[in-house]
Parts: sequence; structure tokens; C-alpha cells
Amino acid sequence: MKIKIIRIIALIAAVIAIVTSISTMITGVAIPVVMPLSISVTMISLLLTTKKQFEEGKVKKDIWQVTRILASLGAISNFIIGILQLVNVFSK
Repeated sequence: MKIKIIRIIALIAAVIAIVTSISTMITGVAIPVVMPLSISVTMISLLLTTKKQFEEGKVKKDIWQVTRILASLGAISNFIIGILQLVNVFSK
């Protein structure tokens, strides 16, 4: 049950990232913070679902380790970018 909630949250965050990206390309107006934070949520959900699959024996240990490192770096960097964009918006 918990993994289904994580997957639904990931799907919502991915849709938000895609819609934000498309609207930015069409209108040329970027919405700060939304894109990096939604990608960060997607990366965290990727990390949690891969961990669950590793615990169930569906994913090999080396795949889990690579996913853990890359998803963690992606989530942390996108979170930092989102915070920096937020600071930039409020500093104007």
C-alpha cells in the first residue's frame, strides 16, 4: 500500500514537471521552484521504489547502489536549485 502512494506521488510530480516544462517552452515564462522541486520528488520516489524492489530481490545490488547514488545526487541538487530559485524570487 505504501509503495502505491509513493508511485502516485511520483506520477503527480512527473506530470507537474512535464507540464511546467511545456508551458515554459510555449509561453517563455518560467515558473521558479516548481520544476526542480517536482523533479526532486520524482527522484526520491525512484529511490524508494528501487529500494523496495531491492528488498524484494527484484533488483540486483549493483543496480540498487548506482540508483541510490544517482537518485540521491539528483534529488539533492534539484532541491538546492529550487531553494536558490526561491531565495532569488524573494530577494527581488
